[in-house]
Amino acid sequence: MDLTFEIAEKRIDDVSVVTVTGESDVATAPELRERLAAQEADRVLAIVVDLTGVSFIDSTALGVLVGAYRRQQDAGGYLRLVVTEPRILKVLEITDLSNVFPVFATIGEAAHG
Repeated sequence: MDLTFEIAEKRIDDVSVVTVTGESDVATAPELRERLAAQEADRVLAIVVDLTGVSFIDSTALGVLVGAYRRQQDAGGYLRLVVTEPRILKVLEITDLSNVFPVFATIGEAAHG
């Protein structure tokens, strides 16, 4: 299994796309939190988190996403997820977070959906 963790950011119009690759867990969640907080500090109201390259996600990383989602809502913005990996989709379903997060299959759908 590839243990490489990376975060990349890009802009599509006024949407910030944060792409996460590798395992997102207790060890890597702080970096994800910092990157999302930086977007919030820049007053970015539209954030898409691309998790298509994530092979594993734990409760710590999910907590980071939930916190960012709530802060975006409070600011009048949004945070949407792009997920295609069946294991990650299953985790969202089991935790009932699939009913919290808007989940899309592509970045384009999430950015304009």
